[in-house]
Amino acid sequence: MEAWDNYKKRNDSVILDIFHGLLKSTVVCPECPKVSVTFDPTCYLSLPLPVKKERQVEVFLVYLDPLKPPTQFKVTAPKNGSMGDLCIALGKLANVPGDSLVVTDVYNHRFHKIYTNDDQLSHILDRDDIFVYETDNTDPNNVTVPVYLREKKNCSSYAPSNLFGQPLL
Repeated sequence: MEAWDNYKKRNDSVILDIFHGLLKSTVVCPECPKVSVTFDPTCYLSLPLPVKKERQVEVFLVYLDPLKPPTQFKVTAPKNGSMGDLCIALGKLANVPGDSLVVTDVYNHRFHKIYTNDDQLSHILDRDDIFVYETDNTDPNNVTVPVYLREKKNCSSYAPSNLFGQPLL
């Protein structure tokens, strides 16, 4: 078939070989003996692209118990979920109550952002250093305070000292 060969010369691929074809249309004029034949390319495959419904977030869990070292986890949570969803999933993995966890983004030894449970997971980028802190939420009068580790300077100048390590809540 000449039309198919011409179409294939311009559009040659494995996908074409498997899923494409030509639709032959024949139109006959009712007034005269003229016949028109055309070939239109068609594609028989239309599939939706798969969309992930979950995402994995790498976090460091800092336990309330000072004898337990910070531990890294890869947590699977709903892609369109909230920080609360992340805390619940991490709580199950680490065997800690999810409602006592606080999610933070640490950058340059400081808290860049302390998230609420209602904040969306989409705020977390793959390159972010996410630290999740277990807190004592049994007493509503407790106040959580960030603690930064600073290098002690020997000089008496007012120059700011350098931060090091990871901050604590």
